[in-house]
Amino acid sequence: ALGYLGLQPATGAYVVLARIFTVLYFAFFWLMPFYTLIDPVRPVPERVTYHAH
Repeated sequence: ALGYLGLQPATGAYVVLARIFTVLYFAFFWLMPFYTLIDPVRPVPERVTYHAH
C-alpha cells in the first residue's frame, strides 16, 4: 500500500492513508519487543540442527 501511495499525487486522502499506513508499518517494529515476549519459543527441530561427522 505504501508503494502505491508513494506513486500518487500528494493530495487529500492519499496523504492521510500514507500517514496511517506508515504508522502501522513502524508500529510493527516498535511493538516487536512486547509481542515477542508472549510468543512461545519452541526448540529447534532435530532435523534442522547441524551434526558434524
